[in-house]
Amino acid sequence: MEKITLQVLGGVGQYGRACFYLTNGRSRVLLDCGMLKEKNKAKHEAFPRLTRELARSIDFVLLTHSHEDHCGGLSYLFDLGFEGLIYSTEACRDQVVHLGTDQADQYSRWFDHWRLLEQLPEAYNGWYVLNEEVHIQWGRTGHLLGSVWYGIEMDQKRFFYSGDYTAESLLLERELPSFTDIDFAVIDGAYGHEICTQEKALHYIAETVQHSLKKNTSLLFPVPSFGRGQDLLTFLVQKNKLWKVPIVVEENIYQGLKNYVCYKEELKSGASTRIAEVLLHPYLSVIKTEEERRKHLQDPEGKIILTHDGMLESSLSFYYLKELKHRNHLIILTGHQAEGTMGYELLQGRYLREHKHAFIRYKVHQDLQDVVSMLDFLKPKQFILFHSGKETLEQSYNWLEEKGVQINPSLHCVGNEIVV
Repeated sequence: MEKITLQVLGGVGQYGRACFYLTNGRSRVLLDCGMLKEKNKAKHEAFPRLTRELARSIDFVLLTHSHEDHCGGLSYLFDLGFEGLIYSTEACRDQVVHLGTDQADQYSRWFDHWRLLEQLPEAYNGWYVLNEEVHIQWGRTGHLLGSVWYGIEMDQKRFFYSGDYTAESLLLERELPSFTDIDFAVIDGAYGHEICTQEKALHYIAETVQHSLKKNTSLLFPVPSFGRGQDLLTFLVQKNKLWKVPIVVEENIYQGLKNYVCYKEELKSGASTRIAEVLLHPYLSVIKTEEERRKHLQDPEGKIILTHDGMLESSLSFYYLKELKHRNHLIILTGHQAEGTMGYELLQGRYLREHKHAFIRYKVHQDLQDVVSMLDFLKPKQFILFHSGKETLEQSYNWLEEKGVQINPSLHCVGNEIVV
């Protein structure tokens, strides 16, 4: 029996480019294939450390969800000659199609390679046989609609890959695996030793919005098309029973929330009712055309705007910034801002005269208290954290060691090959 290795092709010591290669020398599995969003990265730095030979040899890609830091390298993988199968949920696949990225442009070429987890019922709370040597299991992570974790069995070894995980979504359920005896785990540790709670984040958001609206300020929430945008839209509409101001939302975000009702098995108790209330809210306007967008921005009344671009990179975001510059406004950033994006520039203190901003983290990942809880539950023999920069990662491991968690720091960098 050949040794089993896990190679870190991206995502450890960096925020993005999640990609892990698992093999026993005969079967080859890729866990996610993401990209870095930083603008100053060369192509070979932005995409996972794949070679043509490796890409052509991969049997299966297991995608956890549709965000670019987890699937943005798929076009690169295919360019290198990948001919294997891709597994994901139906929601994940459909989101990739509608993101308007390179993935969507290449979708017709990928379709024959795609397989849906929902069509593999024995994989849910059980094990599905991909081939004689590789069995998988999957479960919900609460990060966005269709996001999952994976369990993988290979040569009697068990692996767990958390994907992006949170227990604190307003709308989405999450699960932990039913299996035990985990030999190696790759765990979301995006927030490091920063301790976050959703309750506190939502309190700050509500407080900031209410204070700003009293000054007739318009608030711009740049959010991803899929994920925390749907949670925030639901929260803001519910709070608007008190504020009674216009809420303007781009169609992608609204449609993303509307799609939730097609996947009721993923929703928390009561979420369907909350979503229905949002979709019919009298103060909610869905933007479908440039004319509708222009009309709302010309209205001097303070309002809440949600646009589908979490880091302020797109021409649409620049349009909003240009129009809002001449009126009282506040940009509320709620997630990671990659270096080189306008969101990052705002956080660095640039453009302060033109644009006021606030950063209030909306929780869609795990902090270290969550990591400890997950480790206590899983009890893996070895593990690594991913989804945070080098400095945050080092601080995380130091914090965990102080709590008595055994760490092997030699495992924790891109390019390393780990023998399990």
